[in-house]
This record gives sequence, structure tokens and C-alpha cells, in this order.
Amino acid sequence: MRITLPLMAAHRITRRGPWYFLAGLALLAAAAVWLRGFGFATGLMLALFGLAGFSFRFWLRERGLWMLAALALMAYVPLAVALQMDAWNLNRNCNGPWWAAIDGTLAAAVVWRTIRFLATIARVNRQLSRAAAIVSGLSERSP
Repeated sequence: MRITLPLMAAHRITRRGPWYFLAGLALLAAAAVWLRGFGFATGLMLALFGLAGFSFRFWLRERGLWMLAALALMAYVPLAVALQMDAWNLNRNCNGPWWAAIDGTLAAAVVWRTIRFLATIARVNRQLSRAAAIVSGLSERSP
């Protein structure tokens, strides 16, 4: 499996970003009111995924967004490791309800999708930025 997403999948995420955010907020509200905490981590990560998708909606037009994606990757990779370790510890020690492990696992899956999305944005936008710099004469390299 490649770490980056296909371009159409990344474009779909940017178009549906606000809906992912609203779904995450709805899951957060349901977890707080009716579900006794189940779905809180997944709802939070889904809301953050929607915000990431919404914030990079102009990723094919604006140069330099790859730096913001790389900065976000520096925050999301340790978050993914922490979520995976938490889900693994809950499963290994059996010290919590089974639905807490499912919530952590689903949240880790959403964070992994976010990491793949951000890696795609960073790679493609950097390539576009370098190509635009060469065309406009901002680069010292000759084509």
C-alpha cells in the first residue's frame, strides 16, 4: 500500500471536508449525551480530519501549502502512534470495556487516513510549487 492517496481521493476529501467535520461534531455530541463516551475519540479525529480536508481545499492552486501539510504531519504522526499504543494496551490488558478499544481503533484508522491525505498534499503541492518556481524564474536551476 502506498502512503499517498490517489489524486481523486484527495480531491474528494477536500470537497467533503465540511461534511466530515459536521459528522465528527455530531458523533462528539452523541458520545457526550447518549453513548457514555463511546465514539468520543473517533468523533474528535473525524472532526479534525474534516478541518484538514477543508483547510487544503485550494491545494492545487496555492503554492507553499506543502509546508503547512508537513507541519500538520509532524503533529499527526505522534498522535497516530499514541492512539495505536492506547488501543493495543486496552486489548492486551483487557482493563477496559470492549467498545473503548473499538473507539480507539476507529480513531486510529481516521488518523491514518488523515496522515495519508496530508502526505499526498505535501508531495503533490511541493511538486507543483517547484514546477511553478522553475517556470517563473524563481529557481536557480535551469530546466
